[in-house]
This record gives sequence, structure tokens and C-alpha cells, in this order.
Amino acid sequence: MEQRVQTKYIEGWRVMRKKILFIIPPCVAISDLIPDRGKTFSNKIRKEVPLGALSLATYLEHYTQASVTILDLNLEFYELVNEGKIGETEEAEMYIEGFLKEFKYKEFDICGISSIFSPTYSYLGIISRLVKKIFPAALIVAGGGVPSNLMAEVFSGAPCIDVISYGEGELAITGLVTSKNEQEYLANSPSLVTRQKYQEGFQASFEFIEELDEIPPLDFFPYRAQKV
Repeated sequence: MEQRVQTKYIEGWRVMRKKILFIIPPCVAISDLIPDRGKTFSNKIRKEVPLGALSLATYLEHYTQASVTILDLNLEFYELVNEGKIGETEEAEMYIEGFLKEFKYKEFDICGISSIFSPTYSYLGIISRLVKKIFPAALIVAGGGVPSNLMAEVFSGAPCIDVISYGEGELAITGLVTSKNEQEYLANSPSLVTRQKYQEGFQASFEFIEELDEIPPLDFFPYRAQKV
């Protein structure tokens, strides 16, 4: 197994961020976590492989020395909902905090929150606040269709989010991980939007992988630790 290289420092900046956590919020609104026999498929929590986060994790581990962990809250809450253990919003937040604390020993450098579907918007403020509490040194990045299209609302409603990744994140996050000066990289990135850049009227643009053969096959290892 390839040995992980320790993080180095140059002029006060990290050369590489090594430990990354991707968090997948539940695919339904918090109110839909409360059991109800009358629910339809669209507002029932489901077990589905988060292909977007898994693709990004695979790309990062292939092209950098980062170690990526995926926490899929759908898997965690699926059991809780079916057992009728969720009653109020406060209980859902309590469980999320507990799931995050299980990884506290890893001291993540970057925590990414995936928000692809509109119900996940309600979790961005909660999850980012808990991440900042448990991993205070981590850079918190939100990605997916919701942050990309609702930057004003996300930055306003989730004050602990540091950066929004616009569009696909493979090239942008890989560049961030391997940069010698992350602040300089963030300032110049066309698709990573900081609060300051947004306030200054910055217009993000997409970064696409031009050669599809450069995309490695999916590696499910970051996902294996959870029950599926």
C-alpha cells in the first residue's frame, strides 16, 4: 500500500491537504425524516450510491496523495427513520453531530458538503456549523447544483461555509489539494468562489475534464466503511 506523505509547510501555507471528508446530506427535507406511512417515494429516504462524491473522491485519490472519507447521511438516517427514532429537528441535528464526531480523530483539512437536490439546502447551515465546531481548522466547501445556482442564499444561510465549488469539482479541488499556497489558488480559481470573491462580483466559470480517458474507474473504498 502506498505510504501517505506527511503535510509540509512552505512560508506558512500547507503544500498539500491530506485528509478530506465528503458529506452527503439526506435526500429528503428534515420534516420528511419523521416516519409517516403515507409518504410517497419522492419524500422517503433512500439508499443510493452518491456517484458524484464517489467520482470526485476517486479522482482525488488517483491524482493526489489525499485520503478521502465519505459520510453518507442517507445510510445513517435510513436505519433511524425505519426504526422511528427521529421526532424533531433537534433530534436530527443531534444525530448528525454524533455521526461527525465518530471521525473527530481524523482532523480533516477539507470538508465538502454535497448539495445536489433542493431538499439538501436545509442541511447546509446545520452541517457546516457542526463541521466548524468539530473540525475548526477545516476548510468547508459546498458543491453541487444547489450551491452553484444559489450562491447568495447559501452564503447567507450557511455562514460557516468558506467556499462554493461551481460545477464539476475534480480539477478545482485537485488543484487546491496540490497547491503550495491555497489562498492564492482560491483567489485565482475560476470555479472556486470564496465569500470575498462573491462579494466583489466574481463570475465563476466551469472547469471541465477535456480528456475523458483521464477519469479513473470508480473506487468504492472511501464508501466501504458504511453499511450499504
